Amino acid sequence: MAWYRMYFLAFSGEIRNVDEFEADSDESAATFADNIHEAVSDLYVGYEVWNLSRRVAERRSRDNPRPSLCQARVTRQMQALLLRRYEVLQNSETAFSRSRQLPARTRELRNAITAKPLQCVDDGT
Repeated sequence: MAWYRMYFLAFSGEIRNVDEFEADSDESAATFADNIHEAVSDLYVGYEVWNLSRRVAERRSRDNPRPSLCQARVTRQMQALLLRRYEVLQNSETAFSRSRQLPARTRELRNAITAKPLQCVDDGT
């Protein structure tokens, strides 16, 4: 497991917030970060993910496509970690807690954890 730092970007490209998390690979870190960003994308236009001095993923604008990730890669363990991270961000006294999307994403994920297993579906994106 390695530590990753996620930078949340404003429309100007400036870093507006940061979060850190642990992941077992760069691919897992990118998947995890993209899911976090989607939950707070009403506040931040993009993100970068770094491991030490190495950038492992980025999405600088909502106009850029999301990484082509099969959501089935989001394992039950990752879902549990994402849910915990969503709850931490939502309950923080930072800008994250002002996200209007985050509570809905938290509920959706909580419901998904109790639902049937995820499957890869080509959604045309």
